[in-house]
Amino acid sequence: MPQKVTHAQRHSIENLRFEVMQNDVVLINYDLLSDGRNRRFDINLTLHQESNRFFSYEPRRTIGDVGTGRFEGRNNTIVWSLGHELPEDFSPNPFVDDYYFTLEARRKSRAGWWLFFALVGGAAYYFVYEY
Repeated sequence: MPQKVTHAQRHSIENLRFEVMQNDVVLINYDLLSDGRNRRFDINLTLHQESNRFFSYEPRRTIGDVGTGRFEGRNNTIVWSLGHELPEDFSPNPFVDDYYFTLEARRKSRAGWWLFFALVGGAAYYFVYEY
């Protein structure tokens, strides 16, 4: 069930999903819902593994709706060229099938930085805090 953005939340990440294509390209899609004020965000993508809670990798060869920009809205796409990732940085294990992504969206507000977090799979989860 889609979640509504309330006045207190202001932003949420929903519908985070990914697909591995045959040409070693991973397509990651998400919705960044907000109050519609066209604000700038820093979007950070991280790859994790369910069976190894210590595994964390930030893909380097990405393009699209990632990094710094105005990404509010639906159907945002990040393209990760897995085939161009350097082997010393990341070499996927073909026998591992429990990889998943997390996505962070940070924006600058008058009160400080807010962090929004989503986990791919099932319902989108996000935590909001100020530091």
